[in-house]
Amino acid sequence: MKLKNFLLFKYYQLLGRLAHRYLAKRKPLIIGINGSVGKTSCRMIIDDVLQANLGDQLIIYTSPKNFNGELGMSLSIFKIEEWTPSVSGMISVLKTIISQFKSSASKPYDILILEYGIDRPREMEFLCSICKPHISILTKLDAVHSLQFGTAEDIANEELKLQKNTLLKCYINNNDPHGMNLISSLQTKVAIYNTQHNTILEKGIIGATDYTIYHNDHSEPSLTAPICSQSTLHVGGMTMDFATDCIGQIHHDYVALAYDITETIRKQYNLAPITMKTALSLHLQAGRMSIFEGIHDSIIIDSTYNSSPLSVRKVIEESLMVKNKLFSDRPTLYILGEMRELGESETQHHLELADYLLSKLHPNDQVLLLGQAMTHTYNKILGNKKQEIGTISHYLDRHDVATKAQEIIETKKQEIGTKFFIIAKGSQNTIFLEEVVKSLLAHSEDASKLTRQGSRRENKK
Repeated sequence: MKLKNFLLFKYYQLLGRLAHRYLAKRKPLIIGINGSVGKTSCRMIIDDVLQANLGDQLIIYTSPKNFNGELGMSLSIFKIEEWTPSVSGMISVLKTIISQFKSSASKPYDILILEYGIDRPREMEFLCSICKPHISILTKLDAVHSLQFGTAEDIANEELKLQKNTLLKCYINNNDPHGMNLISSLQTKVAIYNTQHNTILEKGIIGATDYTIYHNDHSEPSLTAPICSQSTLHVGGMTMDFATDCIGQIHHDYVALAYDITETIRKQYNLAPITMKTALSLHLQAGRMSIFEGIHDSIIIDSTYNSSPLSVRKVIEESLMVKNKLFSDRPTLYILGEMRELGESETQHHLELADYLLSKLHPNDQVLLLGQAMTHTYNKILGNKKQEIGTISHYLDRHDVATKAQEIIETKKQEIGTKFFIIAKGSQNTIFLEEVVKSLLAHSEDASKLTRQGSRRENKK
């Protein structure tokens, strides 16, 4: 195993050196996104906004895949969108890269948006050795990967190396204390964006206010989803109304951020002023606040890509905003998978999740928990129930969760006509909560829109 890991790292180093040389030759403007949570959603939203507003003047690229880290960054740089983890796959990637070096084709992109994802010490150093971003965005740091790093400070010290290596401008989340404390020592321009939704937006801070969710009346042709959201964006001293078919106030904050980046790039390239689009269809990756119709007229919020102490709370808060606005008469069915890679703080974070859930639960709500670490959550909820609520069950097998969820939804519908509002949030690596969601879909064709689908993924599961 040690030899295999050594050879893999050498392979990643080779790809990284080739990617570095390739970028030195092509000279794109690079946008880099880092943080424990929200990186991919932020990246995809920035791409959507840039494409809509600058796509007719500049070539903008980001990988449609969830590629980051030692291998993923190099794949993204070379626009390699399919990867098979095998010797033949590694050889195929090298052949593709060599052919791109030999190609005299036109510039592959003017703007390259990359995700700087790390899960071990010194990995950010390696990624920055491949390319330093001109513009960086820090989302939010969390306890993810504490198992590999040790402490929150260790995670922050490694993550913030990206901001220290940024060439032109850093965007810092005002809800991240580590990033805010770094500002005074940064040598580049700094802009602050807001994700603290219970505070008044200060002058000069980028963000969204007056967020609301609504049933789509199709008055805006570009928005086709049945549920949409709107807000007022605050960017560069001006405000603008904005609507999208994507839910989540944090996503509106990212849109505001993306518009400020659009203006930064426009000035960098000396482009003429543009009229910003006020309605956009956003293309988030699967398993990130997707809405589906479920069995027996239920509504499913699917956020099963991954889970962490911060993200599980954020998803529940954003989902309950949808429920309270549009489906207030429905009980909630929480389907939650354990949070991974938390190291010594694993027990504490799962106990804190129990306290959080107890503050949200109402009569007739149901809770299904999956994974060994959820034992702590389950036991604490049972021991601290202060009000009458529905079923609280804990399982180690996702198939049992799926069976119980189907039973609850069907039984309550037949007995009293109950229609559930379902919030599904869970991790990967043996949890794979998207398979539970798949069993609850009203339309089987929606299964292709879930995360981690395809024959290779199915075989792994």
